[in-house]
This record gives sequence, structure tokens and C-alpha cells, in this order.
Amino acid sequence: TDTRYFLPHAADATVATHDTRGHLVRTLATGPHSQGWHTTPWDGHDNRGAPTASGIYAARVRTETREENCRFV
Repeated sequence: TDTRYFLPHAADATVATHDTRGHLVRTLATGPHSQGWHTTPWDGHDNRGAPTASGIYAARVRTETREENCRFV
């Protein structure tokens, strides 16, 4: 599953996957990002490398000034 997101300006960003209860499943990317479109893949594993159960998850992109969420199955 790929998370595609747009940053209107360069910023430090964190991209993470969360379960439906809001718990962190995996941090996908963190650090400086340039302005523009980005794609970050998620292989369905958690931060320990264990496969996750099938279900609904949310990708969260957070910068100092904004946060966006999208859900996927």
C-alpha cells in the first residue's frame, strides 16, 4: 500500500500508519521533506517487523503546521 501526499512547502514531516483506535502501527518516514508530491510505501508490517492483521488502517502525515489522515483497507 502506498501513501501519497502533498506538502505545500518544505518541512520536517512524519508519515505513520495507525489502527482504527489511533494506535501507532508503523512509522514510515520521518525527517526533512521537499515541497511537492511524495509516495511512501507500507508493506503491511508493524514497527517490530511483524505482519499486521487485515483491516482498516489510517495513514497520518504530520508537520509542524498541519496534519492529514486517510484511511485504507
